[in-house]
Parts: sequence; structure tokens; C-alpha cells
Amino acid sequence: MNALLVGRVCTKLKQKSDSVLLSKVQSTEENPFPVARDTTIKFLDRQRLTHLEDKILDLITILESLFNTLSSLKRQCLIHCVQKDCENYRCDAIVEELGVQMHDAEILMKKVDVLYKRSQAKARLLSDLLEYDNAQVAHLNSRSLSGLTKESKDENFKMRLLTVIDI
Repeated sequence: MNALLVGRVCTKLKQKSDSVLLSKVQSTEENPFPVARDTTIKFLDRQRLTHLEDKILDLITILESLFNTLSSLKRQCLIHCVQKDCENYRCDAIVEELGVQMHDAEILMKKVDVLYKRSQAKARLLSDLLEYDNAQVAHLNSRSLSGLTKESKDENFKMRLLTVIDI
């Protein structure tokens, strides 16, 4: 069941990752600071990726707890078998199965750790792309304000000329 959950989270992360990595970043306009108007990345994507990271962290906690529980059960089973001087084949089978389950839990923890590192890398990339887009919008706004300022100065100059001509 834990492997299935890890698989689902992996699939969701891959989908988000693909949307980040395969998005166009620049428009075809030729200017020194092109605007990414064709970018399909949104802040909502960053929020969803953060939600996936939270689920991955939950998985890490669950798997660590599972491993600790299995370890405790194995230790208690061994103590029980030693105290009872048990020669029952069931105890050996139980201890062996607990060991197998612990091994599986360790493998899943390693996979989830890799998954978490990947999600962090994708989140950084997505944040960088969003910052890039914001910088481009700020640059365009700056250019627009500069244009408005220039037009305002020209208009003031013309108004002064008209005032001087009327006098």
C-alpha cells in the first residue's frame, strides 16, 4: 500500500515537473528583455507543487514510523522467543518477515527521499521562472511609465508654448 502511495505522488510530481520543464519561457519578440507572455506557468502550479511536497513529507513521517514500529515488533518478538526458549518455527518466520518488511520500508524511505529532493529542485525552478516572468512584467511597466513620463513632459512643453504664444 505504501508503494502505491509513493507511486501516485511520483506520478503527480512528474506531471507538474513536465509542465514546468516543457513550458515556453520567451516570446519571439526581439528586445533585450523579452516578455514571457506565452508562459503557461502560474502561481497555482507553485501552490500545487508545495502541496505535493507536503504529501511527500507526510510519507517520510509515515515510513519512518512504520520502520520504527517494525523494528520494535521484531525486537519484542526476539525477546519473547529468547525468554520462552522458543523453538517454534513461527517465531523464526515472524522475525524473518518483520526483517523483510523493515527492508522494504527502508527502500521506500530512500525512494521518497529522492522524490522529495526532486520536488524541491522542481519547486526552485518553478519559483525562478515565476520570478523571471515578474521581472519582465516589472521591466515592461518601467518602460511604459518612462513613455508616459516623456509624453507628459512633451505635453507640458506644448502647453507652455501655447501659453507663451497667447500672451
